[in-house]
Amino acid sequence: MGRAERQAFKHECFALHKILQYNDALQTVAGPLRLILLAKTTPKKRFAKTSQRGHRDIRFLENILIGSALRRNPKLQNIKGTKLLKEMRVPGVLNSGRGQGRSKVIQELKKALGI
Repeated sequence: MGRAERQAFKHECFALHKILQYNDALQTVAGPLRLILLAKTTPKKRFAKTSQRGHRDIRFLENILIGSALRRNPKLQNIKGTKLLKEMRVPGVLNSGRGQGRSKVIQELKKALGI
């Protein structure tokens, strides 16, 4: 994952370190690889311009997506910002062992969160 808030997609997607990550994935992962681009748009449905200051919403979304991907794949290659996500524990919700989410309180939390 990466964010192209200060540069165009082509510069973000084809940076040398990204090419190396793709090549490593091609060597180690069975099945097709996909590159999915999510573009920020303006209220008029145009692509948002890059910004030297960046975009807070893009950084926030990247953190959410990395967290979701890490939950699904603990061997995620993109490790940026994952240390805290790997260390945090919320029983039944985040990094908990089997059976830790069975209490009534945890079930109420999960219901409130829609998970």
